[in-house]
Amino acid sequence: MRARDFRLAPMGPRRFAAILGAMLAVCVVVAVGMRLSLTDVNAGEPALDDIDYRVSPGSEGMIGLYTSGDVMAQLDAEGLTLDDITLEEARQRYVMAFDNVEQIAPVIAVGTFTGERSYVYHAFRERVIITSVIKGEGLAAGDVIDVMEGYLVKEDGLASTGDNAQFGADRIIAESEGGSGAGLAPMREGQEYLLFLEPKRYPAGWEAAVPRATYCLVSHPYARIATDTGGATDRITVVNMDELPTEQVGQATVLRMPRLPLRDAVEKDVYVQTERAKLVYLLTAQGILDRVLR
Repeated sequence: MRARDFRLAPMGPRRFAAILGAMLAVCVVVAVGMRLSLTDVNAGEPALDDIDYRVSPGSEGMIGLYTSGDVMAQLDAEGLTLDDITLEEARQRYVMAFDNVEQIAPVIAVGTFTGERSYVYHAFRERVIITSVIKGEGLAAGDVIDVMEGYLVKEDGLASTGDNAQFGADRIIAESEGGSGAGLAPMREGQEYLLFLEPKRYPAGWEAAVPRATYCLVSHPYARIATDTGGATDRITVVNMDELPTEQVGQATVLRMPRLPLRDAVEKDVYVQTERAKLVYLLTAQGILDRVLR
């Protein structure tokens, strides 16, 4: 039996335009529906400052600084050389922050946080007034900039990353992968900081849509230091890890880190795991302040 050819009826311009218009309308309705299903963290309830911040205290290893020689010694212990891995890759592999934050930051400035904070994808955008510039071009005292820091709003629990931007009642604020990893709390209104920055990179042509100069902190545990750290040791808080309760998250039993509203969490500068880690942070931060601001 011979198969019959199947052909669509001829489609005129009007019919084609009508079908195309209907398809576009469906796409618009679906897109709007999806957008409305997302949670606007900045405008919703609870307010951003009232959402619990999950403390991630820094260990002595995370807040200690290391020379290139220290990293090379670790490579030697594993039988590796710079033919196998770069120094920067080794630093990241062993979580060993270099002691040259002044060299890796293209911009160094002192600025005060205004208290204006909003949440964007996996980051806080925080408004800062520059009071002095130590290194870098294109920035001057009196300039107002936005600083991006690695924090994210997510459902409580290890399995949730917040990538879908949909939240229930148990949302928290936590450090994102771009955070300091050293227990640094978000900025506090009215506090002056020494900032180690790099310009935020946007796709070509996007800069015109950005209302003001935007910078990111460099990847370093001391990329932001309160300028009065030496005289405010009470703002470095020790979290006793041995006293923390545990909780079940999926198949894993983990320590339940402290949670407190963001407005209270920012009253501290840094959360650390031990008294020794607190001493390491204080001595290191003050050393950087003395070198850079002298």
